[in-house]
Amino acid sequence: MHKAAAIMGVRTIPPVGDGDNEAAEEKRSSETKALIDTVSEQAPYEKTMLLSVNPDQETLALLRKQGLQAGKSFSFRHLGMTITTFTVPSGQDAALNLIRLRDIGIDVVNLNHYYTLEAGSEQNPSPLSVQDTASYPWPLPRAHGSGQDISVGMVDGQVDIHQSWLRNQKIIRKSFTHGSSRLRSDHGTTIAKLLVGHPSSRFSGLIPKARLYAASAFAGQNQKKPQATLLAILQSLDWLMEQHVQVINLSFSGPDNSLLHLAIHNIISRNIPVVAAAGNHGPQGPPAYPGAYEGVIAITAIDRYLRPYRHANRGRYISFAGPGVRLPIPEKNGRISYKSGTSFAAPYYTALIAAILSQKPHIQSVKEIVPALTRCVVDLGEPGRDPVYGWGLVKSTAGCDLPLLSRF
Repeated sequence: MHKAAAIMGVRTIPPVGDGDNEAAEEKRSSETKALIDTVSEQAPYEKTMLLSVNPDQETLALLRKQGLQAGKSFSFRHLGMTITTFTVPSGQDAALNLIRLRDIGIDVVNLNHYYTLEAGSEQNPSPLSVQDTASYPWPLPRAHGSGQDISVGMVDGQVDIHQSWLRNQKIIRKSFTHGSSRLRSDHGTTIAKLLVGHPSSRFSGLIPKARLYAASAFAGQNQKKPQATLLAILQSLDWLMEQHVQVINLSFSGPDNSLLHLAIHNIISRNIPVVAAAGNHGPQGPPAYPGAYEGVIAITAIDRYLRPYRHANRGRYISFAGPGVRLPIPEKNGRISYKSGTSFAAPYYTALIAAILSQKPHIQSVKEIVPALTRCVVDLGEPGRDPVYGWGLVKSTAGCDLPLLSRF
């Protein structure tokens, strides 16, 4: 199996010999189309563009020789990467070009994949209820100092800072959608509410004193829901690193990509914890990235009865379980909606890690974060770490030295 096919999980196309006739050529053409369709279905990508990481002059010359046209170069110095865009020859597909490049030994090129927000089902807004303030009966008393003097980053959709729960909070936004059409989506706003919602509300955010840097990468490339290109995500991550954030929330997922893997590895190597949604592709779904990368803290969702979210991914990469089923979220006009998905479970741990870093300055390494969390974990599944719950649910209970959060 060729290297590119191994990476994308698809079969290669057999070479055409000198004696192949027209029927064989037609068969090869059909197999080529089937391959591209398979890749596209499994992992959508920009059809006309390839991305190259840290290419030297020799590689650039080779790529041009293969008919690719060099475009813009982006210096992501905070990620330790330079990305150059290449346009594939007219009428050709990026995936087929990638396979051909890998076959001749060029492995610093990859697809500009699309990634999606990991929001699941939700119910229509309903009137505010007293019961909604206690949807998760866990002892997490309010502690409005949580997250003070801490900077948190997120890559998501646009955050509406004009909603009352976010007005006057410390939120700094920057868009990397580059003029792409924006669809109406409250995903980014919901994540921001969970993290830094105003403490005067019964729906206070988990760390309302924190400073939130919100990078908007998701736009309306897809008619059904916003997506983000890998390039936009890399730009977002580089900006967050420039702002010296101390923990990053990534409530999205998509395919494995060597360029995203390198960026995440470089962030973690600088002792910046990365918390990601585990994915909403079902118990039999493939691993969701970046959550499945080594070192990332991947979060699955559970309901108030500690049952796993039925659409959540499962796998050995799951780190912890957090509240993420029918979470009550305040909306406009005094109403609430109920959100479900691993997207909405991730902020629970992003906030907890931010509070740990704020109140325990002696913890300075990413490698110290997980042991600090597991000391206060409730094992929910098979003994030890399991593919459904990870290590389990972390709770700030009496006798546990973790900081208290401001919600639930």
